[in-house]
Amino acid sequence: MATASCLASGHAILGITQAHGRERVIVTIGGDGVTQYDLNTKTSLRSWALGKGNVEFSAPAVYHRGSKHYFAAVHGTSSDPTLLAWGTSSENTGTIQQIANHIPLASRVAAVLPVNTPRLTHPRAGDGASTMEIDTPLATAPAVYVVHTDGTVSLCSTAEVLSTNKEASGSPLVAASLQDGALHTVHSIRGPGSPPGALLGRFTSIGPKLRCDALQQVAPPTEGAVPVAAVHAMSRTVVLWSDSSVIAYDDQSKTGEAAYTRKLKGFTNLDSNRSSSIRVNAAKEASKTPGGKKKRGLPTTTSISNGGYADGGTGVGAPAALIDAGDGVVVIIGWSSTTGTTSSLRCIAIDAIFGAIQCVTTLSGGDILGTSTAKLDSTNSIQAVGLPSLGTHRRHIAAAVGGAAIVAELEICPPTLANLIGAFSVPFQSQHNAAAGGKTIANGGASSSPAARAALAASSALHEDDLAELVAPRGGTAGPLKYHIHDLHSKSNASSTAKDLLNPAKIDWEVQGAAGLRDAEAAAWMKLLDAGSEKKGLTESTFMNIAQPLLTKAQKSRAALSYDLLCKLLLVAAESKHWGAVENVLSAQHPGSLAGCPGLAAAMAEAHQYPLLHLLLHNATDVAASDIVAVLSSVLTSGFKTTAKGTTAKGKAATAEKKARESYADSIRKIVEGSVAAAEKAVSSNASHAGTLIATAACAAGTVESFSSSQLCLHPLLSVCHDGAVLLTALRDLPSPCAVALLKYLLKWVKNYRAIINDYHVMAPDLPELAVPEPEAVLQWTAAALDGGMSRFMLRKDAAGVVSELRREVAPQVDALRRLAQVKGAVEHLQCGAPLPAPPSGAAAGRYSMEWLSLKVA
Repeated sequence: MATASCLASGHAILGITQAHGRERVIVTIGGDGVTQYDLNTKTSLRSWALGKGNVEFSAPAVYHRGSKHYFAAVHGTSSDPTLLAWGTSSENTGTIQQIANHIPLASRVAAVLPVNTPRLTHPRAGDGASTMEIDTPLATAPAVYVVHTDGTVSLCSTAEVLSTNKEASGSPLVAASLQDGALHTVHSIRGPGSPPGALLGRFTSIGPKLRCDALQQVAPPTEGAVPVAAVHAMSRTVVLWSDSSVIAYDDQSKTGEAAYTRKLKGFTNLDSNRSSSIRVNAAKEASKTPGGKKKRGLPTTTSISNGGYADGGTGVGAPAALIDAGDGVVVIIGWSSTTGTTSSLRCIAIDAIFGAIQCVTTLSGGDILGTSTAKLDSTNSIQAVGLPSLGTHRRHIAAAVGGAAIVAELEICPPTLANLIGAFSVPFQSQHNAAAGGKTIANGGASSSPAARAALAASSALHEDDLAELVAPRGGTAGPLKYHIHDLHSKSNASSTAKDLLNPAKIDWEVQGAAGLRDAEAAAWMKLLDAGSEKKGLTESTFMNIAQPLLTKAQKSRAALSYDLLCKLLLVAAESKHWGAVENVLSAQHPGSLAGCPGLAAAMAEAHQYPLLHLLLHNATDVAASDIVAVLSSVLTSGFKTTAKGTTAKGKAATAEKKARESYADSIRKIVEGSVAAAEKAVSSNASHAGTLIATAACAAGTVESFSSSQLCLHPLLSVCHDGAVLLTALRDLPSPCAVALLKYLLKWVKNYRAIINDYHVMAPDLPELAVPEPEAVLQWTAAALDGGMSRFMLRKDAAGVVSELRREVAPQVDALRRLAQVKGAVEHLQCGAPLPAPPSGAAAGRYSMEWLSLKVA
């Protein structure tokens, strides 16, 4: 549910900010002055006229609790930009320009934010442990951050500019906000020669000194997108881009990677780069009555209760605003494109940590202004701030929108597990979305299912591209769900309707609509049996005529084929050597475990279907020992098996086998060449993502360097996460020549990881087309190969040298891992609360002392 009321309208409202006291706000009226309102009575408490002179407000006025002063930045056509500071004393009568301190500024201002600085302390004489509070003189105490339109940041007191930082100079400000006493800024990058994107800054004050703690450049989500609005909440900077993408950037990230991305819908004019001067330039005429007198208050009568404070932010004029509403809730406010009119506001509340959609609502001009014919001026930009909350699930926000100062109340429940998985039910809930119309859609609504409510909110807020990604993760078949939430703290497994996301919980779900598919599976299997019993046998076209409708039905019903039938389809097609049909079935649905289709991998290797073997093994969760032996024997014997002279058939088979391996190896090498070329191009152009491309190129190069074409065909088998016992059993059964060849293959991997890949595998994304094995997998295979054939290796001259070289390669890593294992023992000692070890002197140890210098494995 959402409600809104109007504090003032009919003026060029520049902005609204928090005043002193939990129930007061400051409304800045361009070309007029500043008015303080009481949120309970909705009445004007006090007003200050700006005064005569050709000056205008540059940014909304703010209040600083420490100095008990108001601050407002002004500019004029014939005067320099100035910061005005005036006290709250009732004796201060007159216009702002008459009673305020005038602080000259170097350039025009985009935002002013109060500094939250603790009082200084000083030791009392004779007592170094205790302290006494001493107040810094107002003239030198930091009071406000002033962010200029060009990105420069200044720290000011009530009388002067204390310090200035120009590290972000040249990058126009998009938005600025406060959290934990630090100033967080977002700047746009549009200069010639600079890559487009945004600059995220963090500034803090230490006494009168201003310092820049961090500047991070981030790339736009799509080409041409620019930052529109932003806010900092829960140690993350959340940015709204002009392509409707909302992206969260973690403070701890050094690479500018997104914590999450949400593509929203329903907003308009986000690509309009408006400035706050649109309101300001029209302020004088808009704020006058027909008689020429200025008015600073049009109070209404709706009352609002309030609670605790939430950090707010002041944004530069823009077609949308982001607000930290407290408790990790970020509210996005913009002009709606879904109501048939541009004078309605669209509000979407998301969770700053997980990006879950929590509430979607639309407020029309009539809802806000109280008359059905009233309209908001959508040519004006939006500025908003978070206010004290109204209770556990209610959020209180204030905004300057469309020529009005409004206060809105949103009911937002905490994020639940249903918020995150609810979007899977979007297709099932699409009819409810149409019925909801413009009403508030929240996870605290009337629906009995929290997943349904979350899905409804997600389907109303998220862009179609995001919805497609959510309802079909990794090309899967997620659809309408029946789910069950278990509270891990409760002994009962009763279904719960709403569990906080942060509470330990487990959720199970199953896809609905699979019942009809089972009947179709039975019918299709009977058709396959009948076709196989015919004289001409089961042809590939007949197989696909029977299987394809079943695969299509499963895809449309968003359900999966049963595991048993899927394995039967794969085995029947492979037995008939219909490899095109095998590829179609595997592409539609992978079985995961290969326990139900034994011999399938071996058949592919014997038929030299290496691309298919890659597809099967790279997505497999397990492989039988017999299949491991068969694949290794088929591939590794190609280097030393001979063909009888005069046997034409065997000669042709060997030629076909070699051609198939070379073709697969060439496709892998082309991918590697493209990866290396992309990295070189990124480095030469100094691209921001060059580091990722370099890591990818290093991993790609390590997969082909010194490997033969036959050995490249083994990479998919090596990348499977094998059970240790199964792998050891398989390698013990491997013929001795194959075991030695495998050891040589593994030695190349160990060398390439040390010399080429190194630590790059940590930074590189997944490379499914190359099947790069993890270093743990290489070591697991090496250990199993040595354990399974050490006695044989000692009796073969060609193996002794390989074993010695392999030991030399892994010895440094084994030593480093052995030292790292000691750290694990120390940590377990601490966690178990074991007695402290007695020092050599026999005295009781006072405390633990541990220091980790490095966890890197050389």
